[in-house]
Amino acid sequence: MPQLPPFDAARCEDLRADKYSTIVIDSCHYSVPDAYVGKIIFTKIYSHKVLAITTIQKLPNMSEYTDLINGQ
Repeated sequence: MPQLPPFDAARCEDLRADKYSTIVIDSCHYSVPDAYVGKIIFTKIYSHKVLAITTIQKLPNMSEYTDLINGQ
């Protein structure tokens, strides 16, 4: 029998950072760095924390890396 992936009890959403450097989750505003204004941020919403993850391409010919924005 194939191995099942681990269960992750999070709600996942793609959110856009507004001009005030915030993302809105359930009517609550969470601040993000100014560099992310207007960008889509993948968020994992848990009952006790919020993880905001974004993919940024460093240079045109380099591979992409994942930048984790701290969320509480």
